[in-house]
Amino acid sequence: MDSFLRSPSSQERHYLPQQTPRPAARKRLVPPTSIPTASVPRRRARGPGRRGRRSNTDTDSEAESPEIERRSIHNDMERQRRIGLKNLFDELKKQVPATRDKERAPKVVILREAAALCRKLREEEYERENLKKQQNKLVTKLRKLRMMVSRYRTY
Repeated sequence: MDSFLRSPSSQERHYLPQQTPRPAARKRLVPPTSIPTASVPRRRARGPGRRGRRSNTDTDSEAESPEIERRSIHNDMERQRRIGLKNLFDELKKQVPATRDKERAPKVVILREAAALCRKLREEEYERENLKKQQNKLVTKLRKLRMMVSRYRTY
């Protein structure tokens, strides 16, 4: 992440040691008084909503091109990751009966309902195992009783 930050200019470096560290939780609403605002050149806005981002045609030199390409690749990979997550949430939503029929369901609801379904299925599996054990015991008992009955019939 630090590689995305621009290096401070020589004028800014002159003032950096004089700054006192502030708590991270506090937001600064006014510019620091230790750096005169006239000496620090400001970047010109690049258009509405652009927030100073540069396009490929806006580079200062060819040295920045690998950095821009790296960021572009990273952005594409992140976009693909988000698309993959969205597809997986859609697939999970279709599998959970409580969210299947809803047109829109928040991710947290999908996860809660999926977790509840998993708990229910686990409980049902546990109950099924107990019933299977009980059935096996009853089958064994039935065999013993049939053998006893067959012995009494032969007498």
